[in-house]
Amino acid sequence: MVLKDDDVYIAQYVKGENTTVIHLKDLGPQVDWQTVFLLEYLGPFMIHQLIFVFYSVYEYRSKKNMMVWAMLTLHYGKRILESLFVHRFSHASMPLAGALKNCTYYWGLGGVYLGLTCILKVEAGWDIFDIIALISFLTFESLNLAAHVKLRNLRPKGTRIRACPHGFPLFDLVACPNYFFELLAWIAFALFVRTQYMAYGFAVLGGAQMAIWAVKKHAAYKYEFPTEYKAKYAMIPYVI
Repeated sequence: MVLKDDDVYIAQYVKGENTTVIHLKDLGPQVDWQTVFLLEYLGPFMIHQLIFVFYSVYEYRSKKNMMVWAMLTLHYGKRILESLFVHRFSHASMPLAGALKNCTYYWGLGGVYLGLTCILKVEAGWDIFDIIALISFLTFESLNLAAHVKLRNLRPKGTRIRACPHGFPLFDLVACPNYFFELLAWIAFALFVRTQYMAYGFAVLGGAQMAIWAVKKHAAYKYEFPTEYKAKYAMIPYVI
């Protein structure tokens, strides 16, 4: 049995004299969740700025280079602001080792990997296909933000209580529309950069991880709200 974050006394778990053995595990140094999120997103945000600045010194910046940089800056800038002003966290902290692992993923793949392959190597030139991909990216980023705001409003400030999610955007169909819209945003981004197939790989990796989280959250919602919960899918409508 794992104790809850707000458990203060363990006597409630003892069921009789000399009959209960309690094992304690030291999880090591902890980092609060807001700090974890900020570290995760500040990394790629700053890496993209540095890549773009140094690139600008030595190479001509096409309009498409600038737009790719702006799209990445928008995404990670939005996530930083959401971490500061939108998200309300159900758990108090994460083990430091887990935080370092997450930062390695975001800084390495989201920062260096996307920055070097997409900001530096994207082909110049625009067409109607690029405009559609850009509008789609902005739309899905906006819907992702709407889902995060909806989740925030389901949790009263200063509590870990949450209400059953439903309604716009897409909560009556999937458990995690925020993950679904983020996946679509990265697909739109990959279609915009077009020839850099690394961007498609990033979308696939991120989508796979979000799907794992979504399946767990879907099961938790069904357990917590057995009569109210309406969504039939975890993340992608009619698929998973």
